[in-house]
Amino acid sequence: MEAVTDFFKELRSRFTNPLFSSFLFAWAIFNWRVVLGIIRYPSKELERAGYDTYIELVTKNSDCWNMLFGPIISAILYVMFFPIIRNGISAWQAFCVAWGTDWQVAISKDSVVPIDIYLKRTKETDILKGQLQEILAKENSTLDENLLLNTEIVKVRAELEEKAMRLKFIDELSQITFFEGDWLVVHRLNENKLESQMVSINSGNMNLSSSNAIGSIKSLYYNTVNRILLMDIEILEQGDESTYGSPIRRKEYFSFSPTNTVPFALKAINSNSSIVELRRLAN
Repeated sequence: MEAVTDFFKELRSRFTNPLFSSFLFAWAIFNWRVVLGIIRYPSKELERAGYDTYIELVTKNSDCWNMLFGPIISAILYVMFFPIIRNGISAWQAFCVAWGTDWQVAISKDSVVPIDIYLKRTKETDILKGQLQEILAKENSTLDENLLLNTEIVKVRAELEEKAMRLKFIDELSQITFFEGDWLVVHRLNENKLESQMVSINSGNMNLSSSNAIGSIKSLYYNTVNRILLMDIEILEQGDESTYGSPIRRKEYFSFSPTNTVPFALKAINSNSSIVELRRLAN
């Protein structure tokens, strides 16, 4: 059963082939006498025409060109050139439609338009103009907002970078290692210079230029609210009879502007109202 079904499917595909159907159509045209005689003429009229049988009709009106070569060549040419001809016809029809539309518009543009249609079209045009103006206004507003936002972004980014640098500097300032190096210590009283000496700080230990130890830095604390640096230092001083030269530990409060200036400077006011300035010496 499946073999029979496949046979009919194959037969159908062959008959529906464009080349085969074109060959049959061309063969019927080339051999129109045979086709017309078989379909239209009965036996008596066939005898009047000089043919005894239909086979004789076919034999006398057949040759290689009409029966084979002519229909085959016609079918091949039809299959090859008919799509081109069909596309050309479609293109010509499209051209005629477009040309006709342009011609109608050219003719009707000079015609008289009724006043109600004119007013309707004018109103629609005004509405469209208003909508266009609203769109342009919104677009300009959006552009202005974007420009403002970009400006704010740049400003905020600069502020964040400045704060990050300040926090980094404050973090460094809270480390004893920040004060390593040579410093000039100046003692002032009422803005009059009293004494100055160079101090070298290494790992928190303070030494004079003569390598004499004078004290050490124990801890640091920076108050970001009032910008006060609390330096807990231990100073080696000669005490009275009760101290016998034991180290005296005291706290110094330095106020300064938290910017990494060069040279870096600190200023403190002691309990005796003397001013102590620390200036970092350039390496």
